[in-house]
Formats: sequence, structure tokens, C-alpha cells
Amino acid sequence: MAVTPTSSTRRVLSNAKFMYVQPWTDETEIGSAIYDISEVIADTVNIEQDDPEINTTESEFSDSPLFENTKLGKYSFAATCVDTQNQVIKALFGWSEDSQTANGKGAYAPTSYSYLYATIKIGFDNAVVVLPKVRLDSKLVIGTLKTGQAQSQISGTCYDGYVQYVGFSATDTEATWSQSASAYKKTPIAIVPLAMTAATAGTQKTAADTAQNNVKVVVSPS
Repeated sequence: MAVTPTSSTRRVLSNAKFMYVQPWTDETEIGSAIYDISEVIADTVNIEQDDPEINTTESEFSDSPLFENTKLGKYSFAATCVDTQNQVIKALFGWSEDSQTANGKGAYAPTSYSYLYATIKIGFDNAVVVLPKVRLDSKLVIGTLKTGQAQSQISGTCYDGYVQYVGFSATDTEATWSQSASAYKKTPIAIVPLAMTAATAGTQKTAADTAQNNVKVVVSPS
């Protein structure tokens, strides 16, 4: 039986370069606004899968279960940033703002819970981690103000979304995208290569722009 070596093709995800958050307008529509969340505290970005949930029906006369059902563990996302500007807490926390313009607008926390969703992309030099649909349960923490600062704790649960990866360069157009439903993969998380040239590799802004061009997320493929 042949052995497939992996050392020459290994992929190490380390030293993230950017985090893009694209809020949904509601559960059925992805918004057009994309936020480059750059003021992120070191080592707070975390994507983790829960352990599988195992439900069993035990037997009275045997150590072997009569029935066993296993559910795949959900993925969760978390990151903490120090930016509390209005557009961030509006989009990711459900806050609102007034219409004042003289000295900037005031921000106001919601009085009831509402579902908020977003598409999140975390970029590295060699790949992009795509979370197509995250139900946000973020919160604003104002504390440790002498030695620290207020923090926007962005977190949520990952749900299935539809992702298409094409790997084209930043100079290509959307005509490259396939309109076929079969071109999309249904998944709660995807890791796709970051299509970059040797001349632009490692450049944060170019990497972020390219990440927008080589992977597409939709609510449901047509």
C-alpha cells in the first residue's frame, strides 16, 4: 500500500493577517457592508468544534446499547477587539444610533434580543478560513478601565452556508463565478487557498482584497 508524504504540502495556519465581517440584513439576505475588524486583541480569535453529542438507549440485560445516535458537534467562533465605534456595535451587536451630527452620533443598546448573522473571513498568507453563516451572540464589556479598556467580544455559533471557491486573481471579474447550484458546497466552515502571486504574498491589503475575490458565499444557490 502506497504511503502519501505530506511534509512538502503542509498548510500551517498561523499569524492571521485580517478578519472581515459581513453582517446579514436578516436570516435570508447577506448585507453589502463589509467591516475590516483590525483592532483585535492578540490570541483571542478562536474557532472550535464541540465534542459530538452521543445519545444512547441502554439495555437492561447487556452492556451494549440498544440504540445509539451521534450528532456532529457545532463550531463556535470568538474574537475580542478594542474598537467600540458606532458602526461596529451597530452591525455586530444590534445597537442603534441617533441622528445628531454636531458632535457625533450617540449609540444605544437594544432593549430586546434579536437574531444577528454574519459571514466571517479570517485570512492568512496561504489560506482563508470562511465561516459562511455565524449567528452572533456578541457583547460589549466595559471594565478594567485603569489597566485595560472596554472590549467588543464578538462570538457566535456557526451554521451551514453555501461557499464557492474559484481561485481566480483580483483582476478577474464576477463572470468567472458559476451560477450552478452544484458549484457551491454546503458547510459551516471552509478553508480555501489564498490565490496570490509571489510579488504580493504577505501584503495584508492585497491579501484581503484577493480573499474577497476568490471565495463567494450565498444564502442559497439558485
